[in-house]
Order: sequence, then C-alpha cells, then structure tokens
Amino acid sequence: MYKNLSKILLISLGITSFTWIPLPGSVKPLSFFIAIFVIILGLKKLPKFTKVDLLVSLFILYAILRQSYVLYEVWNIGGSVYFKSRSVEQDVITSLISIIVFYVHYLSLKVSLKVLGIHDFLRCAIYGVGLSCLFAIMQFILSSIGLSSVGNSITKIVSDSAIEWNDRARGLAYEPSWLASQITVIMIPFLLYLKVRGSNIRNWNLWMVLSIVSLIITFSRGGILALIIIIIFYFATILNKKSMVNVFAFITIGAISYPFASNILLSNAYFRSTYSGIAEGLGQMNVREAFLKSNAGPRYAAWESALDTTVDKPIFGTGLGLQYREFAKNPPRWSIVLPEVRYWLSNYYPDRANPKNMILRVSSELGIPALVLFIVCIYISFKTSRYRQIAIFMLPAIFIDFMSIDSFALITLPLFLAIGGKYESISHND
Repeated sequence: MYKNLSKILLISLGITSFTWIPLPGSVKPLSFFIAIFVIILGLKKLPKFTKVDLLVSLFILYAILRQSYVLYEVWNIGGSVYFKSRSVEQDVITSLISIIVFYVHYLSLKVSLKVLGIHDFLRCAIYGVGLSCLFAIMQFILSSIGLSSVGNSITKIVSDSAIEWNDRARGLAYEPSWLASQITVIMIPFLLYLKVRGSNIRNWNLWMVLSIVSLIITFSRGGILALIIIIIFYFATILNKKSMVNVFAFITIGAISYPFASNILLSNAYFRSTYSGIAEGLGQMNVREAFLKSNAGPRYAAWESALDTTVDKPIFGTGLGLQYREFAKNPPRWSIVLPEVRYWLSNYYPDRANPKNMILRVSSELGIPALVLFIVCIYISFKTSRYRQIAIFMLPAIFIDFMSIDSFALITLPLFLAIGGKYESISHND
C-alpha cells in the first residue's frame, strides 16, 4: 500500500493548480497533500541524513527565521500596508507556506525514491507528466478547431488557471511554461536516462514523441532551448563507436522533423515575435532592446529591480514575497510605459512584479548569504548524486527554469535535490 501511495504522489506531479486545494497563490500542487501522507506514514523509511539534507534544512530554517522576523517587524513596528488587496502579513505567510511545500515535497520524494527504487520512481514520474501532455494535445486540437473554451473547461475541473490559453497548451499545469518545465526537467531527462541505462519502459519512443510534441505546442522559449541543450548533453554521454547508430538515428529524426517543428513554432505569433525580436535586439548589441522587442521587456524590468534590491539590502533582503512591493516603490523608469508594468504598478490589477528569476528572488528577498547557501545545495546535490547521469540531463532545464520561474512550491527543484546526494552521508563512518 505504501508503494502505491508513493506512485500516486509521482503520478500527481503534473497537476500544479488543483481546484480543490485551499492554498494561497496560483501554485496549488495536488502532490502536496499526498506528500504529507507519504511523510507521515514513512518517517521510518527516510534515508540516512546526508550533506544535501543538512544544507536544504539550513536553507529552509534560514528562510523561516527571516520570515518570522519580517512578521515581527510588521506586528511590533508597523507597516501592514495593503497593496494588490493584500497585506504584508498575507504576502509573508503565503511565501512561508511555499517554503513548507518545498520541504514537504523534498522529504516525500526522498522517501518515495527509497521505497520504489530508481526505475519505478522514474517511470511513475514519466506517467504523471505524460498524463499532463495528453491533456495538452487535447487542448491544442480543440483550439485548432475553434473549441478552445471546451478544452479550458475540461482542464479546469482538475487544474485551474487565471488565463484561458487559446494558442498555447498548458496540460494540467497552471500555465504553458510550467508544463514545458516539467517536460524538460522530468520527462525527457528520465526517458533519456532509462534509454542510456538500457532499462525497459513500454513504448519508449511513443513517450518521447509525446513529450517533444507537447513541448512544442507550449511554445515555451525556455523549453525549446532546454530541449536543444539536453540533446547535446545526451549525444556527449552516448558518443562512442557502439552508439553511433543511435546518434545517427537521432540526427536523422531531428532533420526530418525540423521543418514540421519550426513551421508550427513560427506560426505562433508569440514565438515568432520572440525569435525576430531577439535577432533584432542582439543585432543592435543591446540586451535590453532584445528583451523589449521579444515581448520580454517587463521580465527584464523585474530582473533589474530585483538586482537593485539585492544591492540595497545585500545581507537579509526584503523578505520572501515582498520584492514586487519594492518594484512598485521604485520601478525602472524606462519600463513605466510598458502596459504589463502598468498593471504591476496599479492597485486595481492582481498582476505582480515578482522577480521572475529564482536566483534573483533568493538574493533580493533573502539576501546574498542565503543565495550562496542555495547554490551550494544544488552543487553538492549534483556532486554527490549516485544518479549523476540523470542530474546531468536535468541540469540545463533547471538552470533555464531559474531564469523564468521563481516559485518554491513547484516540484522540479525539490525533485532534483531529492535525487542528488541521496547516499552521501555526513558521517565519515558510513
């Protein structure tokens, strides 16, 4: 029964905004409540304490203490200012919950890995994200025949979203970029690892086609880039005389499918403007202009503001969940004309100027010492991982995620950390 519960946890990973979970914010992973049961029932099954466990625990403790002090300041010194219909306390507590969600996922995934073993663990995760991919294809087909509202209605029964995506598929994730993240951090790396190790998974080719097709129809810029880098890493891993047939087969399939994939991608106005905008901006040797022309100017403004906060408050940051308030106080002057930035600055719209970048979020909201600890967690997890090959395939997409996704409640980062460093004990006697 406990194995089945762990399997359900992994299969539920693709549902990132479950309708019936009363968590604040847009991230409402179905896996969270299942993860709690996995931990409660499996405390005795936790692996030995490792270096990664110590570092992750220290980071979580630091974040909790920092949030507690912010609450102390608000309650005792004052400053409960409402913005976007939210008080400072609500922002701080919401972010505190996201940190707890992160840690619960991390511990439950470690338990599940021990209980299931690496191959069943990977297979169940593939099936979970694959289910989301099937929903994505359904959404894309319905949208192509003018029934996108039907696809959105069906999906919202399981996973809600504030936006009805008409031209980009999101599967069971909150938004398309989150689905692309799951495909490139979880599904494709796990499939490639099983292929390299010679482990059987029924219909491997079908799963791979499903993942790549689903990734394409998300029209995620970061996802496509991550896919390219992962494939390069894969070739570097298998490149030897015995594997040249596989390498040639991959190149042939890629060459055949390239016209089809590029035609679909460039038919999408969002992706087409990104492609042309980057080319034009970089042609002018101006990074900000490249972001502006590729519909990513607001993201660049959010990064710039988060970097300014890091410079102003380098030790402790502004507190988790509060950077968007710092942006509203002093936005980059050049960005105020952008429509999306105006929404961020207005008290009448829910849109917020979050850092849009995990590295800058940690540095601006928790400070540089916390950022150093955060990076060390990832490095030690990779260095000590028994499953280094999986980590190598996951790492490009994790890094690209950091450039666009800044939520601790999503599953990809704790999954990476849980796989890494599992057998590296602190004790020299082990």
